[in-house]
Amino acid sequence: MNRKLKIKITIDIIMTILMLLAMAYQLTGNYLHEIIGVTLFVLFFLHNMLNIKWYKAIYKGKYNLRRIISTVVNVLMLSSMILLMITGIMISKDVFAFLEISGGFAVRGLHTFAAAWGLVFMSVHVGMHWQMLINMTTKITGHTDKNIIVTIIMRLIAVGIVVYGIKSFFDLDISSKLFMQTTFSYWNFDESIMGFFLSYISIMGIYIAVTYYLLVLINKFHK
Repeated sequence: MNRKLKIKITIDIIMTILMLLAMAYQLTGNYLHEIIGVTLFVLFFLHNMLNIKWYKAIYKGKYNLRRIISTVVNVLMLSSMILLMITGIMISKDVFAFLEISGGFAVRGLHTFAAAWGLVFMSVHVGMHWQMLINMTTKITGHTDKNIIVTIIMRLIAVGIVVYGIKSFFDLDISSKLFMQTTFSYWNFDESIMGFFLSYISIMGIYIAVTYYLLVLINKFHK
């Protein structure tokens, strides 16, 4: 694994962790939430700079189904993150308070909307690169043989994550955030902090698993 790839993977992991922390607004409080947000966008900028070749090649070469899906997902993720950044600055109470911009309730709704979709597109993006992560893990660990028992266990774990993710999707009322519906639902952090993060990780697991297995089917179809 070359140095640039290591940096990319490290940035992606940190961004994923920060995205999850950003969802826990009631836990972190506003000031830390904004610091997390600023850090996230700095890393997102670096992520795009490290992948500048992708932008330069966007009009080159042929587009198969996988590349079309990848391009659409990347553009939508970029759009949601930009919207998240703009609305975040507009409703800032601490870091960008000196700008004296009054966002209002509508902008807060857009901010929540962009955050929810940003998490979805980030998860799909991870799912599209999941096979690469599997290959890298296999190379690092040195286990190249395919054990049927291990495969079955891993797939059962994946099913368990998806099932719990579906439950968490409704418990956290994610649909209201995705469709900009007014909601006053919140997580009780006094009961379980770990439960909050496990719920969001499992929701990400839905999109990662669906994307990964969908691409597996697409590859088999093409072959």
